[in-house]
Amino acid sequence: MNPRLQPNPVSPATLALHYDLLGSGEPVLVLPGFGCANWIFKDAATKLGGRYRFVLPDHRGMGASQHAPGPYTIADMAADALRLMDELGYQRFHVIGISMGGFVAQSLCLQARNRVQRLILMCTTSSGPDFLPLTPFTETQLREAFAMTPTDMISQSMAATVHPAFRARDPQRFDRLYQLRLSHRADCEQAVLQLKAANAFLDTPMPISEIHCPALALTGTEDRFVPPENAAILADTLPQGQFQLIPESDHWFFWEREDETCEKITAFLG
Repeated sequence: MNPRLQPNPVSPATLALHYDLLGSGEPVLVLPGFGCANWIFKDAATKLGGRYRFVLPDHRGMGASQHAPGPYTIADMAADALRLMDELGYQRFHVIGISMGGFVAQSLCLQARNRVQRLILMCTTSSGPDFLPLTPFTETQLREAFAMTPTDMISQSMAATVHPAFRARDPQRFDRLYQLRLSHRADCEQAVLQLKAANAFLDTPMPISEIHCPALALTGTEDRFVPPENAAILADTLPQGQFQLIPESDHWFFWEREDETCEKITAFLG
């Protein structure tokens, strides 16, 4: 195996992950985005739970999972998720990776090439020269964000990643997202460790053409954080890749257009 796909031997392999199980049916592992815990997908999982058994972990250092004592990699986070699926007895399963969780999902597929049945990559990208770069986000910027009041931090983040029409279209849903983000703020030092892992992933090209399971790249038409073009590039690079857009939506399209998102997930997973 390529060394960059292997977990860091210095990183602890015994961190306790918190997780929730929702629904019944085929197992679907959902990997949250940067700075988020498993609340990010619980509404959608509840809506889809009659068909699937959702495994919803908090990444190391996030939510109720054990804090990481030091640096780690995206490959370590993928190994965490694989250990969890081993513990639950799931040899084969589907994977949904959201934003940075898409990085983890790609690494997981390359670590366990025959275990993932279908892969959904939402509002995410991969590494390498073929992909449009993300706007750089540094440790200094992250610490400055955490130095704000919680309300200012969340308001600023949502202004940059939620479609401007979302609040007027569905004010209750907008307020629910705001309150959940406000009440689930990550620990700053743990967020810094996660940011370093994510940035290191983006600095090293990944051989995603070696991911052979059916894959769907799903994104909002007006994502300002991850260029929507990158979803099309993902679909072109993955041997069994597909690409679909959710209209009039931003980086949080799966919250803004939950019904449409659930329909596409169901159609793809079958």
